[in-house]
Amino acid sequence: LQESQAAVTEELTSLIDQARADGDAVNRQALTWLLVAVLGAIGLLCVVTYLMTRSIVRHLGRLADVARSIARGELHARADRGADDELGSLAGAINDMAGDLQMLVGRMEASAERDGFGSQLAEALEMADTEDDALLVVERAMGVIAASSPMEILLADSSKAHLERAASHPTAGAPCCPVESPFSCVAVRRGNPVVFEHSEALNACPKLRERGGDPMSAVCVPVTFMGRALGVLHASGKPGVPFASDAVGQLTTLATQSGARIGTVRSFERSQLQASTDGLTGLRNRRTIETELRGLLKEGGTATIVMADLDHFKLLNDTYGHEAGDRALRKFSQVLEASLRPTDLCGRFGGEEFLLAFPSASPEVVVGILGRLRDALALAAEEAEAPAFTASFGVVDSALDTSLENLLKLADLALYRAKEEGRNRIIVVDERELSALGQNDTVRPAPTATPRSPATVGAFQRAAALDDPMPTLTGSR
Repeated sequence: LQESQAAVTEELTSLIDQARADGDAVNRQALTWLLVAVLGAIGLLCVVTYLMTRSIVRHLGRLADVARSIARGELHARADRGADDELGSLAGAINDMAGDLQMLVGRMEASAERDGFGSQLAEALEMADTEDDALLVVERAMGVIAASSPMEILLADSSKAHLERAASHPTAGAPCCPVESPFSCVAVRRGNPVVFEHSEALNACPKLRERGGDPMSAVCVPVTFMGRALGVLHASGKPGVPFASDAVGQLTTLATQSGARIGTVRSFERSQLQASTDGLTGLRNRRTIETELRGLLKEGGTATIVMADLDHFKLLNDTYGHEAGDRALRKFSQVLEASLRPTDLCGRFGGEEFLLAFPSASPEVVVGILGRLRDALALAAEEAEAPAFTASFGVVDSALDTSLENLLKLADLALYRAKEEGRNRIIVVDERELSALGQNDTVRPAPTATPRSPATVGAFQRAAALDDPMPTLTGSR
């Protein structure tokens, strides 16, 4: 029994040992598989991490490329947003930034373009010496603003009551606005540019409908100078398609700068005219005609010079008043301008004296012209129903002397002789004036300097009665 128990115990012990060995083997196998699983998971995690990192890096690289393109000025570049995640949000932010930059740069480019247009326009207008030159610049600028939109600039005439077309688009022509006066234009009245999207709209300018034809859009910009309305710049386009803000800005720039230049040129021309002409008669003043005549002689030109003087002018003033004297001066000036050739010069020398010059004309030809002038003067006085008056003339050939001062003295001496011989006559310089010039440098002796005998006075009065329409005024010049 003991042996059986021992055998059983030994067998049980063997089984237990076997079970332990099997358990240890299973544990080792389980640990091996667990280690393999852990290592596999770690490897898989590494692979997933690598792939995710690679994807993120690639996406970030593409975003970086887009950012660099935007930095180089390629504002049209955009990033692919992909999934709706953080990288997608980042791509969206970059796209929004690019869009904002593109709009900002577009506005800056448009502003720079306007500034460039304005600068070029200012330089071009600065080189325009006359109003016609300025209007040629305006026409060229119209073509730059819009190649196919009809445009015109309407300017007030000298009365400032009527508008006339002064310039139009070089290729598209004029829209033919029927507005007649500056303040009939709504843009001029408002003092600001006015845009009309459609000529048939309720609030459209009625002038757009009055012209007939197809519907249109339009822009009207007032043209001003120092607050004064000079006219209006008018442009038309397709109906329902208003002019872009950039085009309106350029039209405003054109109207502003052209108004400033045209106004400046007109003011300068008025100043020049006032400085060079006589205010009463509108003829050249003494300084101007002397300068022109001196320039003619300096260049080697020849002329017959005439000094003219209204007869009995002082008594005309005393009898009929200074207003009648002014009318006589204006009438004589009008007859002068109507009787002379386009190349002839005439100006008011002072008081009732006038200086005439006939380039390249002989004294004989000039005497004929002056004879017709006397006839025209008599006819003009008769038609005007004004007090009759005559004029005396002293004529000298520029070939007699190289000095303008001496030539004027000679003509003045001949004029004085015309007065002495009865007035209302033409005297050509001869040896008597040349001799008098050599003896005396004065322009003429005073009327009282040389006493005349009764016989001389009587002969003078008889000549005056024949030639002078005012014979009782022989005592005055």
